[in-house]
Amino acid sequence: MKNFVGFKSVALGSLLAFSAANAVDINVSTYGKLGSLGSIDFSGGGKHFAGVLANAGADFSLTNGFRWGLGAIGAWTPYDSDSKAQPYGSDGDASEAYIGYKNRLISFYAGRFKNDFMKFDWLQGNVQGLSLRFTTYEDKMVYWLTYANSYLYNGKQHNYLQGDRIAGDLSSLTAYMNGTSKNPLFGKGELVAGGVDFTYKGFLLKPFVLFHSGAGTANALLLQGGLKAGYAFDFKGLEGTTVLQGMFQYWDRPKDSISGLVWGDQSFRYKKQFLFGAGIVGVLGGAGSHIYALSDSSKFYGRSFAGSSANIAPYFANGSFYGYVFGGFDFKWVRLDAMAAFGTYQEYSLMSNFHVWQQKNMGLDLGVGYAYIKNNITGSSSNFSDNALKVFAKFSY
Repeated sequence: MKNFVGFKSVALGSLLAFSAANAVDINVSTYGKLGSLGSIDFSGGGKHFAGVLANAGADFSLTNGFRWGLGAIGAWTPYDSDSKAQPYGSDGDASEAYIGYKNRLISFYAGRFKNDFMKFDWLQGNVQGLSLRFTTYEDKMVYWLTYANSYLYNGKQHNYLQGDRIAGDLSSLTAYMNGTSKNPLFGKGELVAGGVDFTYKGFLLKPFVLFHSGAGTANALLLQGGLKAGYAFDFKGLEGTTVLQGMFQYWDRPKDSISGLVWGDQSFRYKKQFLFGAGIVGVLGGAGSHIYALSDSSKFYGRSFAGSSANIAPYFANGSFYGYVFGGFDFKWVRLDAMAAFGTYQEYSLMSNFHVWQQKNMGLDLGVGYAYIKNNITGSSSNFSDNALKVFAKFSY
């Protein structure tokens, strides 16, 4: 960490000196949020809690494309029923500390930064490492490469049609480092992932490969290879998006080392306000493992309501086979997400977000949601049930 801090200081100093010498304009963008989340457990486990999470930072960019930023995140649990819930695995950390460069064709970041610009479903949120994304002049092909040696988990989960899962970013916090130990959800190893994004007249094709030398709490070698294919159309205000995904996974664990994911999703959006659709998911392999997924692009709320240190995405447990239907709407002052999943994974969730106040780039959101979630896989140690009501308030700018 000392070397990382030293590198950051030298890099930032060099950029400042460079900008002063060449009279380059500096643009500053600040951001932050302060939120509170309360959970009432109806499953009989007594996992009631009230949590507070804050995140603030600033991004600096030069007109010649260079940029850098700093940010911090912290969380506190003022009430936790007999320490049963423990929603926050860490008190806080430096969430962002990066340098980068961006123009029309190239985006590059190094340090601690939000990896969302990579548009890689399985590694959204904050990473510690470096990422490069290169777009061709025709805007049809994108080549990308990511290296990460740790990950800050705060429950972020983004769907490209519906947006972030409501209040997901208030539900958890596990820092990049706990002393000299890395985030246990990430593991002790190093991660490298790369792929190609191809788009043409509504068609989408995204192959990728991912290698991790010591993934998860098992700290075992992981290899994933996958393909995401899709087609989108727009017919008189009705937009349709079909997405098919497949993944092969080898995880060098004592048992159930081979897994496979097959996933189909059909979404419709009407006048950019109403969203509805259905999907089906199958996870191949023995009922003792799961797909390693630090993030994903699903529409489920299972992460924020029932995720665990062993499997933060319970709907990707080996042996799963289930279908789901979903719906919702998003107006200026209110958003609603509804989900019903049936099969080996069950979820009945309803989550709301009310935009009660907005002033320029500042806003206050209030919301309430309920979810019943259950895994029921024959012979699996991943089986569980959860049943909770959550309320939240979030001020952001």
